[in-house]
Amino acid sequence: MVVCGILGLAAAGPIDPARLDAVELMRHRGPDGEGRYTSGPIGLAARRLAVIDLQTGDQPVANEAGDIVCVLNGEIYNYRELRSELGAAGHVFRGQGDVEVVPHLYEEHGDAFLDRLRGMFALALWDERRRRLLVARDRFGIKPLYLAEVDGALAFASEIAPLVALDAGTELDPQAIADYLAFGYVPGEATGLATVRRLLPGHALVWEDGRTHRFEWWRPETSRDAATLEETLREAVRMHLRSDVPLAVLLSGGLDSSLVAALAASELDEPLNTFTVGFADAELDERSHARAVAQAIGSNHEELVVEARVAEDLPQIATRLEQPLADPAAIPLWYLSRAVAGEVKVALAGDGGDEAFGGYSRYAWDSKAARLGGLLPARVLARALAWLPRGSGRKNVPRRVSKLLRHADLPEAERYFAWFSILSDETRLALEPPERIFERLFAEAPPSLSGLGRLQFVDLRSMLTDNLMLKADKLSMAHSLELRVPLLDHVVVEAGLGLADRDKVRGVRTKTAIRRLVAERLPRAISRRPKQGLDAPVDRWLRGELRDLAGDAIGDLDGLLDARACGRLLDRHVAGEVDAGQQLYAVLMLSLWRTALLGGSPVPNAVRV
Repeated sequence: MVVCGILGLAAAGPIDPARLDAVELMRHRGPDGEGRYTSGPIGLAARRLAVIDLQTGDQPVANEAGDIVCVLNGEIYNYRELRSELGAAGHVFRGQGDVEVVPHLYEEHGDAFLDRLRGMFALALWDERRRRLLVARDRFGIKPLYLAEVDGALAFASEIAPLVALDAGTELDPQAIADYLAFGYVPGEATGLATVRRLLPGHALVWEDGRTHRFEWWRPETSRDAATLEETLREAVRMHLRSDVPLAVLLSGGLDSSLVAALAASELDEPLNTFTVGFADAELDERSHARAVAQAIGSNHEELVVEARVAEDLPQIATRLEQPLADPAAIPLWYLSRAVAGEVKVALAGDGGDEAFGGYSRYAWDSKAARLGGLLPARVLARALAWLPRGSGRKNVPRRVSKLLRHADLPEAERYFAWFSILSDETRLALEPPERIFERLFAEAPPSLSGLGRLQFVDLRSMLTDNLMLKADKLSMAHSLELRVPLLDHVVVEAGLGLADRDKVRGVRTKTAIRRLVAERLPRAISRRPKQGLDAPVDRWLRGELRDLAGDAIGDLDGLLDARACGRLLDRHVAGEVDAGQQLYAVLMLSLWRTALLGGSPVPNAVRV
């Protein structure tokens, strides 16, 4: 079973069942069926994408007495083990699926049942006897859950659109916009709308008699379990392969997806299905690398070739994201999801490996920057910048060295934020400084973590959920494709955090332990590949097919941004005087988001740069 869209209301008085009709706005998340439940002040609804227990897996699900009711978006991968344990304790199940374990597990363990779940989920559980509603989100925010107050009632949903349809409001959140223009994503609980918030990963909210309280039920910790890293990874992949419909692995040819595919192939009795999406645009195409992996593991490999019509499709991508997001990797992910959804319902991907196992170059360079900053004053470093050659793109060496030197002498949180910063200090909104997000996260990091581990912790609690998982969920679900991420099994992540630093980064080489595992199974060239990612050529696109769209977008944001300054930046970029693709793309996506979700409504005067 998987339900990919849930909706709920909790109010002081009886719920009008017709208000649950808003769940229809998430039909794309669950085209295979729908279920609803109302009881006095509670209404629950769900749209279903059938993956496990195809015949009896409808939701809502309940315990034997019918007084504990649950809807869940996602998958519980250890459901077989939990069903066996609960069956031995006397619990009786009506179906064969995974979600049905939740109400029974709650009967046994109370709120601590969350600790027993291995999976991706956003869930709502109604305890009729206690008149108590609990909503909770998985450890890494793989599945979304939005909250709003609507006419005095608590409303929640897997997407923002149903909450807006229930009159949650569309007033912009100035601080969220300011943070977006700094990070390229909206961090934390914020969404971009003042009246809609996100439940944080690893958190739960309890509603009783109109009163709510939240609590954190999990946060990343280190683990040095007796199991080897290979055993831990193999177990996670094995669980993620549980499905009653055909599935596949999305193969990019990078380290993480290659390792997932190799482990998956070794677990199956028949050849694994793998897919790669090829693009006519050579800068997006990585078919040759994926083909080498597929040949090495003997998978049934299919290359799906698509043509990117970026100017035509980008408004729809922004609409489906529902939050402003300046990550150009969303563009190839949109086409990849659309192509693969025509072949299978479920796909495994390699997301999370960089955060869990030390895959980002900044992990290698941040400590070097800290030491350099302690030796050389900022003015000396600034002079050195003048000698650097100009480069283009997010991954160009001069740009990286420039960041390293310019911010080397800053405090930890400010220095780390500098690796992400999009717009300059002069153009950010004059509200709370964005560095405060990282200051809080560094303060929350477990004391057992090393300096490198602290960087991983911050990424797991920010960029991973607020950017990577946001786009992975929204763009796959837009095409009714369930995307599974075994490297974000919490046991895997805890094992990754528990590795010695030398097994994550050695010198400037990243993901040491993972490279060893890949080298044991696949051609050596694959294990030596540098990190690639789904980078899109936005610099070139903004000089070509996106130029007019960007110009219109800048004009539409007059009053929200300094449209004249942005227009001049676009002109200079088009002329080749600067490479400002990342900044201009952020402005473009902000405009497309605002137009899609807010219908071009007026913006508050306070939101200015």
